Amino acid sequence: MKKITTLVIFTFAINLFFTPSVLAEAEVVSEESVDIDQSELDPELKNGDELDLSEVSEEALARSSADTFTPLLDYAADPMANQKSLGVYETNLATGAATYKYPIDLPAGRNGMQPEIYLFYNNQAASSDSIAGYGWSLFTGGQITRTKEYGFEDIYSTNEFYLNMSGAGGVLLPVSLTDDEHGQYGMQVEEVFYKYEFNSDDSWMITDKNGIQYYFGQSADSRQDDADDSTQIFSWMIDEIRDVNGNYVRYEYYKEDGQIYPKAIYYTGYGTASALNDGPIEVRFQPFYDGVSVADERADWTKWYDKGFEVKTEYLLSGIDIVIDGYLSGSPVREYDLSYTVGDNGTRSMLDSIVESGTSIEGDNVVLPETSFGYSSDSIAYSYSGVYAGFSEDSNLIDINGDGYADQSFFDTTGSYRYVYSKLGSGGASFGGDYFKAYYSLISSSYYFDDGNLVDMNGDGLPELIKFINGYAIQDGCLYINYRDGFIGDYWNFCSPEGSYDRELAGYRLGDFNGDGLSDLFTGDIVDADWTAAGEDIYLNNAEYEFEDSGFDSPVAFSWGDDSYPF
Repeated sequence: MKKITTLVIFTFAINLFFTPSVLAEAEVVSEESVDIDQSELDPELKNGDELDLSEVSEEALARSSADTFTPLLDYAADPMANQKSLGVYETNLATGAATYKYPIDLPAGRNGMQPEIYLFYNNQAASSDSIAGYGWSLFTGGQITRTKEYGFEDIYSTNEFYLNMSGAGGVLLPVSLTDDEHGQYGMQVEEVFYKYEFNSDDSWMITDKNGIQYYFGQSADSRQDDADDSTQIFSWMIDEIRDVNGNYVRYEYYKEDGQIYPKAIYYTGYGTASALNDGPIEVRFQPFYDGVSVADERADWTKWYDKGFEVKTEYLLSGIDIVIDGYLSGSPVREYDLSYTVGDNGTRSMLDSIVESGTSIEGDNVVLPETSFGYSSDSIAYSYSGVYAGFSEDSNLIDINGDGYADQSFFDTTGSYRYVYSKLGSGGASFGGDYFKAYYSLISSSYYFDDGNLVDMNGDGLPELIKFINGYAIQDGCLYINYRDGFIGDYWNFCSPEGSYDRELAGYRLGDFNGDGLSDLFTGDIVDADWTAAGEDIYLNNAEYEFEDSGFDSPVAFSWGDDSYPF
């Protein structure tokens, strides 16, 4: 499966015209030297005269004094007169990611109370559950989520959350709690100095320095939670923004199969947030506003369990409509239609184009040039440099030193060491002649070791080397820590599960079973002659280079045969 790495945008060109000019140095002149010919002034407007209001239509006067906020007036600018924005392309200097923001143009709200909506592309985004296509995401206002840093079994027992909203974002940690979870929180790295409150009704309220309040998860509709246990809330979506004057923005969502989708945004309302008091402007997200059907189901739907419950992402965003109450009989004044294509794996949904259209002030239908997107694949290859004599056939391709390129490691069955050849250059494809080797011998005269596994044991992004002795108690394993320039640092002789000394190793797998980013241990357990009996255990990495029993057992056996030969 190839990863999309390059974004090619737009089917139309921009011409920039430059007019050469000479800039003269500014000259300060006195007031007396300015000669104004009074005869050139309008004789009908003398000093002290006021504009004759009889020349202003009654309709215009009525509009100017109306209490109702009206975003589109007869004399307002044509909503389709401006050419669309080309968006913003940036390179993330921390990660190197290529990012692109496509803004959704919205009518202005009263006193600046309007939502911010945009489509965002990140070439390093690898999740397949986006509603806007692979690599893309839709921002409508923000959300608060639980962190998954400690694994899904601890998601709902830790007081650590993550905020993503316009103008603020980061980890939220408790400051002063009224119980085990609710109370006042603060940003781990504070930059905007907002007030963060987790209320006893399981909703959030954030207040900025201007007194504007942001509400998250005030109802079940704006919470992503477990259908079998509504107390397990993973995400709180923004559902209201309110300023000190009582103006507000209200959000609606659609939920299905554990996933939560945007449905509509209403602004600028006044008073108590309700359909009765909603403002005249409405943003509709399709197909969720009109209602999903079988025809809307995507071919590449996914199911994820990293939130502790099943989440199925079954639909794609097909369009965004902007409607203004009392204008065009309820038809959209502006529309964004999204179309998708299939990725090179034959299944993955890729955003192909966005077509922006609307109705001008004269009532004409205007369709702006299509914005199309092209994608390319990473095609880095490796050159063959010959056979290295003296090494076994076992080798691994993995990034050992954290430079973003895969290195090649070999296990030497005669010299008791694992050698690593690093990939050289930026974008090159050959391995250098220099190598480093594990500091400690991986084979002893008493035991036969397997050739080891390269997995991240401490969450630093670098793989450690872990080995177990076949056929012996699994507490006889050893672990070598990666210090970027080789496995030459600390090592642990007893890195296997606590209390497992009397157990024999009959096959094992290392992988992240609880989503905390650390490698866990899945072992076979030979306790009798029934090699196919269930009883395999999952041991979790405790972040201290040790494994602890999780209490989870394998539903089926995965090992067979003599315990001297793990699978």
